[in-house]
Amino acid sequence: MNHAFLFQEEAVPVCAPTWLEANPLDRPADLADKPLLFQSSRPRAWDQWFAACGVELARPCEGPRIGHFLMLAQAAAAGAGVALIPSFLIEPELAAGSLVVPFETALSTRDAYHLVWRGDPEGGSPLGRFVAWVRDEANATTPD
Repeated sequence: MNHAFLFQEEAVPVCAPTWLEANPLDRPADLADKPLLFQSSRPRAWDQWFAACGVELARPCEGPRIGHFLMLAQAAAAGAGVALIPSFLIEPELAAGSLVVPFETALSTRDAYHLVWRGDPEGGSPLGRFVAWVRDEANATTPD
């Protein structure tokens, strides 16, 4: 089995622009009493994000848990609250303006993405070209 590291995951807080207009935020601590949306497999992500921002919370964060990042992004875009989502998954929504990032602090975790394949692809083979393309795409979208 062969593998190639693609990129580290970085999750950013996102919400609908209309939600942000109705809920002005000056600093990360302002989010502590707002509706926070959770990806169900990452129940402590918001606690970790607040800690990364230097915000001490009186109790762990709670809120609705949603099982899939796409549904989480849709809930945030619909104005249900603020979600913490890996930035590479929501690039189209950010570019279109249906989601905005109220604070630039990203949650960097140990989670990472790798490409895994069997065999030893030659550079000119279809698999070799695919591996090279995926690496190039990952490098093109990874912030420096």
